[in-house]
Amino acid sequence: DTVLLLRDTTVTSTGSSANNDPAVKIDKAITLDGNGHKIQVTSDFTTNNSIVSVDYVDGTVVIKDLTIEGGSFDHVRNCLNIIDSNNVTLENLKTSGGTAGVVVNGAKVIIQGTETDIQNGRWGYAVNVDSRNSANRADAALTVKSGTVGSIWAENSDDTTETITVVINGGNIGSVGVNSSAATNVTATVYGGTFDSDPTPYLAPGLSWNPSNGAVYDPSQNQSSSGSSSDPSYSPIL
Repeated sequence: DTVLLLRDTTVTSTGSSANNDPAVKIDKAITLDGNGHKIQVTSDFTTNNSIVSVDYVDGTVVIKDLTIEGGSFDHVRNCLNIIDSNNVTLENLKTSGGTAGVVVNGAKVIIQGTETDIQNGRWGYAVNVDSRNSANRADAALTVKSGTVGSIWAENSDDTTETITVVINGGNIGSVGVNSSAATNVTATVYGGTFDSDPTPYLAPGLSWNPSNGAVYDPSQNQSSSGSSSDPSYSPIL
């Protein structure tokens, strides 16, 4: 099934349970096609809830061509919260405001699309990846293929045995980090993309980072892992 947004939409949440009453709740396999429109909040958005939440979906969920705006309201939690859902693709998603752009709680998520722009929220990161999903525990995995994403932060906040995995194959990324001091079974691996902050601790074997242009590249090939030169001394053979 596909839900097509026909116009910009303003939503609110007045539920009594913090972080359990999102304005928009997706609980089955669907495609939410924003059609270039946005979901925004009102000033009476209460109880520290997320704007959109994907909850416990055993199937494919696609959210595409959508902007979610959390504004500057302190009582708005995440723009998009994803809980224990095993196949979620975010394509050309834009977020601003909230505590974070996207939170991945025990879910499997792919971010892609050249128009994707997930901005940092009040917590200081754009995407948080964690095993937590309420009372239950589950592995979490994030794959970034393309788009612009602010800071990515991976953790296992309750220090349990679940696996948290971040893989970055491309895109324009602010930074990537792992809370190693309090986490177990948490990994981040960078295979490509450009970065504002040094991703060297997370680079796949054989790759390097060029601070002059932010690109990850393969020194043996003298070109970026995405196929374009990232070394200022590189000259193609014509």
